[in-house]
Amino acid sequence: MILRGIHRGVWFIGFFLICASTYAVETSDVYDPPSMRSILDQHFESSGGRLALANFHSLGLRGIFSTNEQSLNFQFYRKRPDRWRLHVSGNSGEFVRGFDGTERWEKHSGHISGEKGESLFSEAKILDALLDEVRFVSRLVSLSRSGADLFTETKEVTEDGPILILRGNFTGGAFARLGVDFEHFQVVFFEEKVGDRLTRREFSDHRTVQSLQLPSKIRMLIDSEFVGEITLQEMTVNPGLFDTFFAEDF
Repeated sequence: MILRGIHRGVWFIGFFLICASTYAVETSDVYDPPSMRSILDQHFESSGGRLALANFHSLGLRGIFSTNEQSLNFQFYRKRPDRWRLHVSGNSGEFVRGFDGTERWEKHSGHISGEKGESLFSEAKILDALLDEVRFVSRLVSLSRSGADLFTETKEVTEDGPILILRGNFTGGAFARLGVDFEHFQVVFFEEKVGDRLTRREFSDHRTVQSLQLPSKIRMLIDSEFVGEITLQEMTVNPGLFDTFFAEDF
């Protein structure tokens, strides 16, 4: 009887250890998201480092802006803190616009009128919004500084690999979500909802430009409908740009 009781005790302990180890394996598969500080640190590191980003003062871009209606060639220049200059050309004409640090200005080269001219100006507004995404401070950094309640919502597996989905909530039901790829910790999409309108930007084909990681393709969708994209053919970090370059009469 004593031996039988010992055998039963040994069997029970063995069964308990097997169950405990099985539970440990199962619970180890539960996803434990990295902290926001860790995500930001890895984002800064993969983006060239905090010093490189702090020394990012100006930017020159050349590329193609495409919609369902037409394609436009553009050149765009930006300088801290807020100066910029944009030159757009297409079959319906061309124009230059910018901000000199004090006033926003615009001038036309050639004749722009009628439906094609209106279409050019309308689509140029979409181009402005897309170019605003090629910024000195990424959406991840600006959202973390915005005071939003930012947290890791989930992890998704896509064709290009796993991504972290972060969400920031604002007052009035507004929110912003962005995806950060797990390999390079770069932003691959950013979407925000204000009222009933959901705007999404998608970033791809990141390139290393003077140690900085910049997206060379940006798409915009509004309520899941494609509205436009830019493909950057040339990107220059810290070109020498005098303030007078951004004046209307340059």
